Amino acid sequence: MVNRTDKTKIPHGKSQLSKNTPVDRSAQKIYLITVVSMFLIACLIASIYPRFIVDDFWILCRYADNFRTSGHLVYNMGEYLEGCTGILLLFLLIISPLKYILTVHLLTVISFIIGGITLKLLVEQRPQKFLILGMYLFAPIIYTHIFSGLETILFTTLTLLGFYFYIKKNNHGLLITAVLISLCRPEGILFAVVLLFDNKKLRIKYLAILLVYLAVKYYYYGDLFPGSYYRKDMNIEKNLLSNWIQFRGFLLFYFPFVLIFYSKLKQHLRFVIFCLVLWGYYLVSNLETNFSYRFFFHCYPLLLAVVGVTAQKINKKLLIGLFVIQGVLFTFSFIREFSYVKEHVKMNSYVEKTGILLRDNYSPSLKLAVYYDAGLIPYLSKMNTLDLSGLLSKDIAQFEHYNKGNVSEIFTYKINRLLMYEPSIFVITSYYRDSVLKRDAFTNVLKQYYSWNDYKLVGIIGDTTKEGYTTDDGISQINFGGYYEYVFVRHH
Repeated sequence: MVNRTDKTKIPHGKSQLSKNTPVDRSAQKIYLITVVSMFLIACLIASIYPRFIVDDFWILCRYADNFRTSGHLVYNMGEYLEGCTGILLLFLLIISPLKYILTVHLLTVISFIIGGITLKLLVEQRPQKFLILGMYLFAPIIYTHIFSGLETILFTTLTLLGFYFYIKKNNHGLLITAVLISLCRPEGILFAVVLLFDNKKLRIKYLAILLVYLAVKYYYYGDLFPGSYYRKDMNIEKNLLSNWIQFRGFLLFYFPFVLIFYSKLKQHLRFVIFCLVLWGYYLVSNLETNFSYRFFFHCYPLLLAVVGVTAQKINKKLLIGLFVIQGVLFTFSFIREFSYVKEHVKMNSYVEKTGILLRDNYSPSLKLAVYYDAGLIPYLSKMNTLDLSGLLSKDIAQFEHYNKGNVSEIFTYKINRLLMYEPSIFVITSYYRDSVLKRDAFTNVLKQYYSWNDYKLVGIIGDTTKEGYTTDDGISQINFGGYYEYVFVRHH
């Protein structure tokens, strides 16, 4: 009888077709090197990407400063209005020993990396893992958000973590993520509901925490909604067309439609519905902001994750084609983002110069009014500020909210509010090349009021590298091509 017993001793729990064979170890090594290289390239891009801080970031800094000095979470002392989209980033700025800009950049860079690692863990067993991970790490729009100073990257990373804990059925992770994302942005409450929809025990705990948070916020501010809710309210007739054009551009550059047909999205349909609902809300909201199509990024990483974990194997040639097409689209998008960021870095320098002008030449005890730029200028000047755009003036925002489309009444209300406030200094942001009092619709109405004669234009801040000219008013003005800060001072 032939003895078929192999004398080679096989370790307990392993087979001859062990995953640790030389071929598999080599494949794992190549995979690891590829993933690490992708992260290193992403870090290299981040290191050379121009820094653009959105003006709203300085609103957070003003809240943080006021809390540190007085213990009150307010924009103006004595005025209780929630002017921040969420409390999470503000809290992190308050407790950080570092400078505000350094703190927010560290937070967002770390969040970006954690988001990438989470996405890698979610899709590493799927056939399109490199494409999905690359579409996150190399999406040009993500770098603009990383250095914007806003909470967008914190939000997107929390959506990825929440989805990861949902897949892994990690209850502790689910509850912590649900609470944190609810504190990050109001939309996070909707995501938390989606996340805990079929987990009754966690849902009850979360609702208890949420109710306490909302009760404290209502007691403190007298409102459940932040000022941005009224400022960026829904108006389908006014907003849908312009927002749809921006959204269409976002989809063209950032979403691989082909993968949808190779993914079983029904497995995680609730998360797809969340993304669609959020996009629908943004489409009909007032997004009068420099960010335009970049606003639609909030759902992008989560939708990538859902597509990635449900992806089916596709033809190798098609996959290579998707890599090439997405690479070309991202290249064009990078050019577009670099141009956008550099332009706004220059524009921000004019806002900063205006704030420094007020800080160095006028007392912080004076009253200031601003039309649009309510972040850096008030932050540097330290003056009590009336924000005529409505983001940080609840009564103005609510008046606009309930009088949609009635421009004449809105202008009249704002002007009466301005003249009753009697600011010593009034700064108007304008996009016109000639005198703001000749072209701007709001100031054309304003100059008809007798009290406006008390104000004198003392400076126009713009690009000093370009040729200037003199307007009919005799004011020497800089021709910048679309962005100016007009500074008016009241003379008694």
